[in-house]
Amino acid sequence: MRALISFVFILLAACGGSSLTFYDETGRKVELKSDEPLLLYVWSGSCVGHAEDLKKLSRLYPELSKRYRVYAVALFMTPEDALAYLKKEKIRLSVPLLADPKGLLEERYDLVFLPATLVIKDGKLVAVTPRLYEPKSR
Repeated sequence: MRALISFVFILLAACGGSSLTFYDETGRKVELKSDEPLLLYVWSGSCVGHAEDLKKLSRLYPELSKRYRVYAVALFMTPEDALAYLKKEKIRLSVPLLADPKGLLEERYDLVFLPATLVIKDGKLVAVTPRLYEPKSR
């Protein structure tokens, strides 16, 4: 039975659809199509290193946005929680902020560390790295 449940879970994950749904800063639902090149910096208010990474990501955003749709995704946080945290830490984010209050991104990609960077191309996860990943120029 356990093997069957695992198989169904793997099958569902593999067929997980081509979109990801989050909430923007205003609480509006945002659906990202994963067939577009995405760079998702995934963080939470309790993870180590994300404050420095978010500041660096803001500086790198103009260059990264030429190749990817770039987002900072607050995992297990509401949009209000994420904005309050950024304000408290005096982080001026130039990257679009998305919230994933239920942690569905973590479930979909089985993240084992935070913060993390996910690179998704053609609907497939091509890179997962701890902290902020800086893709090399082409």
